[in-house]
Amino acid sequence: MLEEFIELNKISASDMWRLGIDLLNSPDDQFVRRTGIRTFGAHVEGVLHRMKQIALETAVVTKVEFTEGEVKKLKGEERKDFGENFRFTINIYARAFRTDFELPNRNNSPGRRSFNTVIGIRDRLMHPKTAADFHITDDETNHAVGAWEWFQSELGKLLNSTMKSFEAYANEAAHARQANPPL
Repeated sequence: MLEEFIELNKISASDMWRLGIDLLNSPDDQFVRRTGIRTFGAHVEGVLHRMKQIALETAVVTKVEFTEGEVKKLKGEERKDFGENFRFTINIYARAFRTDFELPNRNNSPGRRSFNTVIGIRDRLMHPKTAADFHITDDETNHAVGAWEWFQSELGKLLNSTMKSFEAYANEAAHARQANPPL
């Protein structure tokens, strides 16, 4: 599972970096702007999906119990809106690894506000009602850059936190086995 997560992140992050270069070379290109926001949305959704799968597997090892409702959400049997799914996935992933990582409050940073804004823009692009829905402004483009930076930063913090927590859990388990060897 972890290998798939790393590969998915590597590919979609590579796409985002390529789009960043295209945006620098053609800052007013609406196609590049729209493609960047759609790709960002796909990147986030893919990462969240893999995180749910990893949380389910990790909880077995770390002996974290999920409610029936949480398991349904993790398995995708119960759908939530993007924002709720995002918060749920980040928090449940951290819990599975027994870490104290907390996602910052909804709008307490410019990056988080940009993330929320870009998710709305992505929804507008995926479900357009008028031709104007396809137009991405300079301000929206700046939000997309801020959202990418914020998401990657928070994801890095979460992964570092979970790795430290998992290492501590593994050390505790090893000490427990040494203290109580099998008969």
